[in-house]
Amino acid sequence: MPTARGTDAGVADAAAALTISPGTSKLFMASAAATQKFVATDGSGKDVTDQVSWSISDAALGSISSGGLYTTAYPMAYGGSLKVTATLNGDSATATVSIVVVRPDVLDPSAASDSPQSFSGPATTGAMLGIVYPFDGTMLARNIDQMTLQWQADTALKVFRIHAVTSTVEASFYVGAALCPSGQCSYTFRSGDWQNLTTSSAGAVVALTVEATAKAGDKVASAGATLYSSPEDVKGGLYYFSTTLKGIRRLPFGAKTATIFSTGDTIGCVGCHAVSRDGKKVAVEFGGGDAYVGILDGSNGSKYLMPIDKTQTNTWNFSSYSPDGSKLIAVSKGTLSVRDGTTGALIQKVDPAWWGGFKATTPEWSPDGKSIAFVSVSSGQFVFDQEIIDAGDIMVMPYNNGSFGAATKLVVGAVGKDSNFYPSWSPDSKWIVFASASPPCNSPEITGVSGCVSYDQKAARLRLVSADGGSAIELSQATHALYKTVTWPKFAPFIQRLGSSEQSSGDLMFLTFSSKFAYGWVVADEARPQLWMSAIDTSKLNSGSGMDPSYPPFWLPFQDPNEHNHQAIWTTEVGCALDTDCPSGYNCIAGSCVPIPG
Repeated sequence: MPTARGTDAGVADAAAALTISPGTSKLFMASAAATQKFVATDGSGKDVTDQVSWSISDAALGSISSGGLYTTAYPMAYGGSLKVTATLNGDSATATVSIVVVRPDVLDPSAASDSPQSFSGPATTGAMLGIVYPFDGTMLARNIDQMTLQWQADTALKVFRIHAVTSTVEASFYVGAALCPSGQCSYTFRSGDWQNLTTSSAGAVVALTVEATAKAGDKVASAGATLYSSPEDVKGGLYYFSTTLKGIRRLPFGAKTATIFSTGDTIGCVGCHAVSRDGKKVAVEFGGGDAYVGILDGSNGSKYLMPIDKTQTNTWNFSSYSPDGSKLIAVSKGTLSVRDGTTGALIQKVDPAWWGGFKATTPEWSPDGKSIAFVSVSSGQFVFDQEIIDAGDIMVMPYNNGSFGAATKLVVGAVGKDSNFYPSWSPDSKWIVFASASPPCNSPEITGVSGCVSYDQKAARLRLVSADGGSAIELSQATHALYKTVTWPKFAPFIQRLGSSEQSSGDLMFLTFSSKFAYGWVVADEARPQLWMSAIDTSKLNSGSGMDPSYPPFWLPFQDPNEHNHQAIWTTEVGCALDTDCPSGYNCIAGSCVPIPG
């Protein structure tokens, strides 16, 4: 207790500790500002509301009067939390206010005007409703403003309500039977509506519920999903290969659509690409495996830094840029080489004695520039760089200013057990994600081969291993479903801090990959490879428990669902020379595509 002090007439006894009631409150703000009256009392129970000094921790969320009446700001896109403080003669007390913005109901044109009044009936426990997409437990990138919710419903159900709740926003969306042909329902949120939910719940939960009824007064079925929103925008650029386009599409992450970067020329498709970290250079292969190579200007795919080498004096199949973009680590017919990052000229061949004299493929330079990850393959399992069969070993080889050292075998392949391929570094250079396949495997490219072929391997799944060694960790949540060709994993270039959120005290990384999952009713199961994304929680990695650190994946909505897409390469930015080099909503500033404010 504070020590007793003298008091003036009309001033509360300062010897008594202050309290504020209510200590916690939750305000729901819909069509007008919301208010909460606070009362301050001293230890003897005396009301001193009009004698204390009132203050709040965030003036952007509202204001408080001298009499303790708190009023929210209005309007607000989403609410928040703040502290209310009362002070008297050096003593103080605090209370917490949580503000939830209740957004106006959204009635889709398919919904009747009286839809909001149709859900007064009793709940039913029957299995009449189920959310198909997004998957329960997914961690979403908050800066993707495109979401199509898809669910299966009994055909007797005609009126639907989607209710979304975050810590600071509640919203309801009403849908009619026209969006549920044969019980296959879908609703695409209007621009801004979905991002309002993910931004308002950054690092926390989006609770999603679909309710359905036949008509007002009838039983109400419901199905729910718990989603999470990334604490920050996912940043970077993506350059990915579309076999349908026979070329490369690209975008700054967060753009609504991907644009065509390059479709090569008359000698065939352009793919097996590497992109410098800053997006300024793109090394590509033209015309298929063991064909021709060139290096494109990252700002414009029709401009060449290295013209197409039709003489095949310089050739490679897979390559990866050093962090500064000055060099490439490349592979041709199982042999690694270091090349100039602009001209493609050979600098040095890498002696395979560093990893036992075996073949090598799919090399990738670590973000810190100190190591090369690749796959080592014995001659019996090597067909060519794009296709290995069984027993690929995940290797890490040190690199120091042109000098290599003995490679370390991190993951051992075994014929008839595990084939490992497509290794890729985490942005902190501490982890390597890769694909593995175990029998039974398909062999789509090589007639008569029964082993686990790396390319287009249906049995592929995602795994992770420390660059320092140790047991491989199964990314079961990210893999989501077996035998869906889950492959070509690549990490986004930046790590986010989850802090002390309700989910984790660690960091968050995102990775992309291709898979033949069904995307609700839009892309049929196993129809074609499409790009998906999953988050990785580093606190689970650092715990040493071996537990799965991944979240279920989500479909990347900027892609054409009719294309076959894979090999998404990340950059820190998307290079440009003119505004027209950037997608809608972006300008070219200082050589990079930057979002237009607002």
